[in-house]
Amino acid sequence: MEEDVFFTVVSPDLIDHCWPGASEMLEKAVNHSGGRYELSDLKFQLDNNSQNLWILYRGSDEMIMAMTTMFVHYPKKKFLNVTFCGSGNKEMAAVKYKDIFVPKINEWASLHDCHGVEVVGRKGWAKILESYGYKTTYYTLEVEV
Repeated sequence: MEEDVFFTVVSPDLIDHCWPGASEMLEKAVNHSGGRYELSDLKFQLDNNSQNLWILYRGSDEMIMAMTTMFVHYPKKKFLNVTFCGSGNKEMAAVKYKDIFVPKINEWASLHDCHGVEVVGRKGWAKILESYGYKTTYYTLEVEV
């Protein structure tokens, strides 16, 4: 029997309802941001519609993955940036359900006239996304001063 799993963007008026579960899933990713974000910063951006919250559900209400995205306006192009992604267990939801969420993210970007989707993340994302045409285009190097 096939699982009843779906991925959806959360309506701004439902952010507060979803936030307790979503924030637990996103906390580890936010903690890997090198101090760029705290959960309160992310919630502020969601509340102000500068980011979108996405949830992967199993059944009608079991949250199994949360993701945030934002539009980035460069001088010549607009991209959808996947800012954070996390799941609440060791299920590896991003690997298991990539055929559900990747096409939705790409479709959202196209619907909003983006030139592409960008993901800044750990190396494992390259393996997850390469079959969808995503390529590693550069590396980010940093040093604290």
